[in-house]
Amino acid sequence: MATIAVAVFSVAPGHGSAAAADPADSSSAPAEVGYDAFQVVDPEPVPPGEPYFGQDRITGKYVPEDLADEPRRLVVLLHGYGQSITGILQQIPVLQAAFENGWILVVPSGLSDSLSQPYWSATPTCCDINARRNDDVAYLRSVIQRHLVRYPVDRNNVTVVGLSNGAFMAYELACEASDLVGAIVAIAGVERNDASDCSPKRPVSVYQIHGLYDRAVLFNGGIVGVKPELFAPYPSATATVDRWAGRNSCPTDRPTRVAVPRGEAGQWLNCEDGTFVQYRWLPDPHAVAVTDELLGSIVDFISAQDRDLPPMR
Repeated sequence: MATIAVAVFSVAPGHGSAAAADPADSSSAPAEVGYDAFQVVDPEPVPPGEPYFGQDRITGKYVPEDLADEPRRLVVLLHGYGQSITGILQQIPVLQAAFENGWILVVPSGLSDSLSQPYWSATPTCCDINARRNDDVAYLRSVIQRHLVRYPVDRNNVTVVGLSNGAFMAYELACEASDLVGAIVAIAGVERNDASDCSPKRPVSVYQIHGLYDRAVLFNGGIVGVKPELFAPYPSATATVDRWAGRNSCPTDRPTRVAVPRGEAGQWLNCEDGTFVQYRWLPDPHAVAVTDELLGSIVDFISAQDRDLPPMR
């Protein structure tokens, strides 16, 4: 069993854990990538049997120019309810990190509901207001699999980053597609209410980020929306990370507390197959402030994934 024994959290300037560049030395400053390096593919193929409700889905992506044969990290970024591809990139600005680290970044979009809002049919909790129950797990599996075939990707360490409705969807993928997904970052969203509904085939590393004053997805659990009959309840953020520490067979019941500039943080290390679980509780509302330091911790979490597993049977 592979293990890690490093502090995943770091406090550093900029978006990663590297030392800050000297402003007077232009050679030490990383180049910046613009949106012109970001491609939009329209439409993406639909998985067999998937109802599309007459809609096309677009997918944005950034692919490094010089891929060679070295396996690259594949990062999938999932938008929140009602959010566009460019909207999620502005709120969770990982495009520059993908450029600096040589990652392949994919930003798919959900279908639009009767209010013309893009959404993911993640769980009974959030946020399929028309009860269409379209199979977004199957759709996102197909998106990931296409990129595994098309590019040299590190297949054991695909990471999904989701915001709000996208975070609920990230947890669905951790539960239902752990053969493809090695890690998730869930911001302002949690898993299904019934823990027994999640049975991953493999351990999945988890980084849960949540605002203590979130009124849309309550920190202590609740129901999304004003109509309780519309959605199922969801668990608390703390219950969610505790469950994943158990699923990943982490060696201790309690996490190790970590000092951070804002809020509260903790982590379980040396879990099964080299996975780990960490959290960050922030004094924020639903729209968590993604500071350079917080973004740097997300980048560090993605970079620290190091599962080396045999193929699934």
